[in-house]
Amino acid sequence: MKSLETRTIRQRLDELRGRIILKANIEFGPARRNHLKTHFLLPIRNRLLREKPISIKIDGISLRLAPVAPMATYLMNQPRSETRQLQFLLRFLEPGQVFIDAGADAGLFAIAVAKRIGQSGVYAFEPSEERFQLLLRNMELNGVSGLHAMQSALGSRVSDSQGPADFCGVDSAGWIGAPSHSKQSPAQQASPPITSLDDFVESNSIPNVDVVRISVGGAELPVLHGARQMLNRTDAPLIVCDALSSKTDRFGYHPVEIQWFLADCGYQLFVMDSKSARLAPRRPNFQYDVLVVAAKSHDIARLQLLGSSV
Repeated sequence: MKSLETRTIRQRLDELRGRIILKANIEFGPARRNHLKTHFLLPIRNRLLREKPISIKIDGISLRLAPVAPMATYLMNQPRSETRQLQFLLRFLEPGQVFIDAGADAGLFAIAVAKRIGQSGVYAFEPSEERFQLLLRNMELNGVSGLHAMQSALGSRVSDSQGPADFCGVDSAGWIGAPSHSKQSPAQQASPPITSLDDFVESNSIPNVDVVRISVGGAELPVLHGARQMLNRTDAPLIVCDALSSKTDRFGYHPVEIQWFLADCGYQLFVMDSKSARLAPRRPNFQYDVLVVAAKSHDIARLQLLGSSV
């Protein structure tokens, strides 16, 4: 009886969700639709299902995530590009390897990867107090307490307090401190410690890193500057990095500078198709507003085995 009642509630919720989304698609733009889902649909869902975690499966990895905005709204939007990116990482990484997630947010990427390669090889950086607490909650929901979670910003230097454009941003919804160039006010102020990837790897005696994902709301270049020693190594990690002008503009640099820096470190550059997750060599022009995948020779062979158009 209880199971039947639960199914009925879910059916009604699905019908309501369908009607709301259809109406929103007709009458509102993307921003208004997201607002509707976050402030109307999500509270109804949580009340009917008593805050039940959201369950998803990506590339065979089952995840349970707290039904809290903005992560829940993100999942409700079914973001194809992020899902394809995660599938790529899950297929590229192997058990026993090391993965660094710069800008971990609520932990979707870090937790999924930890379930694939092992918890001890995953390091997640998230400077926002609110997002970091959500990351810890999602780690508990998924039984990955061995994942290394740091409430710390990443930047080009080590410091106890932030400075303009020298740190890891929170995400596309905001950043820490004041950008060097911005058309709007900072979304939040916070003072987490700042470390560089080079300093972190050395101080924690991590012999090598296999993959680094960087999604820090426009501050990707300072994070890369702080990893110069690691990136110049012959066994340097694969880099998966946002290069979006809508975000880097806040910090006063062009996203093509990310690609120039990686090329100077000896990387071969590729761009990922947001729909198929297939890779293609970066064209010899100012191609930007893309997800950049940077690889050295030892990883290019691996990419070819995965069937990427490399």
